[in-house]
Amino acid sequence: MMDAWEQVNAGGENGPKDAVAALIKRLAHRNANVQLYTLELANGFTQNCGAAMHREMASRAFTDALLRLAGDRNTHQAVKSGILEKMAEWTEMFKNDPGLGVMEQAFNRLKSASMYSLDIGWGRWEG
Repeated sequence: MMDAWEQVNAGGENGPKDAVAALIKRLAHRNANVQLYTLELANGFTQNCGAAMHREMASRAFTDALLRLAGDRNTHQAVKSGILEKMAEWTEMFKNDPGLGVMEQAFNRLKSASMYSLDIGWGRWEG
């Protein structure tokens, strides 16, 4: 994974954009293990890359891809839980930057959507 972070950081202006495009493509894969690995990779990007990557992660394109996957009835429950957990973490991570509010909006839509029913407690994600 460190190679991926280094490529994004060294990729200049297009590095984060290309990385998020690749993440969106991998999230569309039908294998739940690929989707879960992609979520972990995305989380690594948020923790090890800079503000440009954070902007791309909080983009409408990426958050819409997450919401689409979470709302798909064929998506494995573990993937749905992973999306919820990662979006909660990213919302918390991005809360001090108003330019990254799309992630919080998407997370709130996910929490309130009737399409999303998880057998987990909401307490730790309520703000």
